[in-house]
Amino acid sequence: MERGLRLVDFWSIEIAGGMAYGFFKSFVTCHLSFVFANVIIFAFGRRVRSDFVDGEKTAKVFEFLSKGDPFVMLLLCFMVPVMPNGIIPYAASATKISGLKYALSVFLGSSVQIFMMCAIGRKILTHDYLFMVIIILLDFILMFFLYRYKDQINSFVTKNGRALKRKILGK
Repeated sequence: MERGLRLVDFWSIEIAGGMAYGFFKSFVTCHLSFVFANVIIFAFGRRVRSDFVDGEKTAKVFEFLSKGDPFVMLLLCFMVPVMPNGIIPYAASATKISGLKYALSVFLGSSVQIFMMCAIGRKILTHDYLFMVIIILLDFILMFFLYRYKDQINSFVTKNGRALKRKILGK
């Protein structure tokens, strides 16, 4: 029972927000709070190594994320519509991903999922079920292409991230 409740609690807030406050207000609020909370948890995981960070579930997620550069894998984790992603920041904190790349992956990956859930919440009120099906299919198509081209995307992000860092730091 608890597992079912944990699945419902995060995406139901986004759907309910879309229904109650409209798409834009709920998207901005849910997205910014989600990104902020995940970055804080990631920083906490980096700072404090505990049994929780080294647990069995974290080890499985860490193994998944450790296949090369974890940037695209993190994007995919945050894009899955009803995936319980509370363990992801802890597992990611044990990888070699930089804090900036982690924040970018949370921001980009969760924006797709939160956009989708808030839009679905708004469309429930108008009984636009075809829109809901289409937006979910588009999410899965995007995830397919991200996974298929993960190596190219990772190298592009790494290369351009280094160039941007040099430009900002003036080196």
